[in-house]
Amino acid sequence: TRACTMNRHYFKIEPDLIHVHDFEAVQIGLMLKAAFRLPLVLTIHRAPKEPDPTLPERNVKDCFLEVIRLSNLVDMVIAPSEAYRQHLLQLRFPDERVTKILHGIPADYLQMQPDHPDVLSSFGLDAADEVVLCPTRLDPHKGLEILVDAAGLVKKQFPQRRLVFVVAGAGTADYRASLELRATGL
Repeated sequence: TRACTMNRHYFKIEPDLIHVHDFEAVQIGLMLKAAFRLPLVLTIHRAPKEPDPTLPERNVKDCFLEVIRLSNLVDMVIAPSEAYRQHLLQLRFPDERVTKILHGIPADYLQMQPDHPDVLSSFGLDAADEVVLCPTRLDPHKGLEILVDAAGLVKKQFPQRRLVFVVAGAGTADYRASLELRATGL
């Protein structure tokens, strides 16, 4: 019954394209692409990692990307960084099917929103602040220590700038405390 309800919902709309995020959503995207005969765009939220010589040559996500590349299942792939765009090109994705769109929203865009002109000030920020939003859970698996260490490097290079790092996600109090301790003095 739920699948029938979902199908009726999707077929009432008339999208211009189908856009999915990450690999788990591709299957639904492919069904919608077939149903509507529209382009499918895939945004990948992943950073390339150095190969681990103890693991098989290719990881599961790269194998899945190879299937997408060879079968032309996805019309455009959006990479969140230049590094990942280069990774996709190294996997032999055609340049015309890969684009880079950096994650984030510029603070001046938020400030110009007519419904909420005080959005920055409500968080104690102003347009001069450099804001980095990390929408993830506070989980050691996510490696947020790298973000904290990177903030230290940025602060050393640009000591006059006020950097605000916002981690928007649930997690453990212990991990949060360890990150805050690591950030002390930045």
